Amino acid sequence: MRYSASASRMPWPSSRLAYAIRTRPRVSVAAAFGLVAGVTAYVGWTGARSASIFLLCGAVALSHGAAGAAVGPRLFQRGNNARRAFATGARASLIALALFLPGFAWWIAAGDNSARSFVVRIVFVIFVGVTTLVAAWWAMILLCGMTAVLLSRIAAE
Repeated sequence: MRYSASASRMPWPSSRLAYAIRTRPRVSVAAAFGLVAGVTAYVGWTGARSASIFLLCGAVALSHGAAGAAVGPRLFQRGNNARRAFATGARASLIALALFLPGFAWWIAAGDNSARSFVVRIVFVIFVGVTTLVAAWWAMILLCGMTAVLLSRIAAE
């Protein structure tokens, strides 16, 4: 059996990356979103060095990873353009916010031992969510959108 010279050469690293992204979209999008979100959260909380900050950064990364796994295959559908890829990444970040919020609100209210009704707790979670969205999560939405556009461009190679 004869092999051609071109078949024996290894493909370029970018084509290997594109192949990996296309064959495992859930894993690749989850890893990319989790890494970008975790690093961004860590840089955002640079001044504080405690174990709880590392746990919060890990929770942000895990929530983005889970949301990225949920929207991964949709990112690489035929006919997607940069606008749809950005919207898919932004949607993933909003899903991650919904996953992250209950634990984050519980962590904020952990020191408060006063008896609260169920409605007050729900309103508190909504308040923390809106505050988090306005304060910092918009950056996560933009970064996840840009990461989604980058991943879709790499996979299109």
